[in-house]
Amino acid sequence: KISARKAAGGGALLDVKFATQVKTEWDVPGQAEKVIHRPLLAVTVSAPSLLPNSPPTVSLHGYSKRYYGPYPHYWSYRFITFVGKDASSGEPKGFWTADATFGYNKYNYWKDFSAEDGKAAVTNHEEKEKCYHQMHVGHCSGREVHLKSKYALRELTLRSERSDSVMTEAFWAAEVVDKATGKLVMKGYAFNEHCMGTI
Repeated sequence: KISARKAAGGGALLDVKFATQVKTEWDVPGQAEKVIHRPLLAVTVSAPSLLPNSPPTVSLHGYSKRYYGPYPHYWSYRFITFVGKDASSGEPKGFWTADATFGYNKYNYWKDFSAEDGKAAVTNHEEKEKCYHQMHVGHCSGREVHLKSKYALRELTLRSERSDSVMTEAFWAAEVVDKATGKLVMKGYAFNEHCMGTI
């Protein structure tokens, strides 16, 4: 849960609650500790003071990742998480994918998830050798995700005594297409993160 309150009256400016629907872990090349991913978080947002004309709460989908350990000093990565709707059931469906380098260790993946009958699950793991990113397009063996229209962008520098990285985070309208036919598979929204530098 995340909350922001007014300094004077103490009323809530922003209240964000999230619950884990699916949690998955796997090994990272060169690291002893597994990375933890929580795709398709169930999120509710309330901001009565900031958005007085909006509904009391808004339901959203979120994403969380956690990695910890003695990572190499130099890194670079591109990351996309996408959420759309299943054509037949209308339930949330999507994936998360990355093209990363930690030192000399290559770290690429594309993992699908869906929510059926109220239960979220990771449904597919693409071969890492067939996953890569080219700027605003993510690729796997049979599909591509195209980031089409940017709604919001944040640019920041992550700096400490040891680290100096530049990061961009953006929210996009996105499309998934079949690589063989070029046909549209699914429309939805994507969060895109790009970072490079030292840690």
